[in-house]
Amino acid sequence: MTAEKLAETLYFSGLSQKKIAEITEKSEATVSAWAQKNKWADKRASTLATQESAVQRIMSLIDYQLRYLEQQKDKAIQEGKLVPLDKGQIDALSKLLSGIKQKEMTFAQIVNNITELLGWLQTEDIALSKALVPFTNKFINLKKDNFDK
Repeated sequence: MTAEKLAETLYFSGLSQKKIAEITEKSEATVSAWAQKNKWADKRASTLATQESAVQRIMSLIDYQLRYLEQQKDKAIQEGKLVPLDKGQIDALSKLLSGIKQKEMTFAQIVNNITELLGWLQTEDIALSKALVPFTNKFINLKKDNFDK
């Protein structure tokens, strides 16, 4: 992953240009130029809107599927016969549940967690926090290669 692509990924995760410059070991001016040239702000806004729309559509489908299954259950109870869910229904519920519960950590989440840790550590031990910054930046740069594969 190039420094510019890494910077863009970090920007989309919500980091400031200053923090991105620090992590990528580039100047703030360089990061700012990349952001303007590639219209990161517009892309981030568009991506967030698209993600929110997709999540809303998925939640709507989940709601529809659950309402259908509840309707089938209620009908079976009224008729006095409990009918087990068929394999397709079980599979659909399982997939919906795994989609909701899935917690795959993205590269941006790793960076955010490290940044949050360093921010907290600054309030506890600023000297230690400052001493760790070069190591966490190196770690982030090493980890980015794992996400390119």
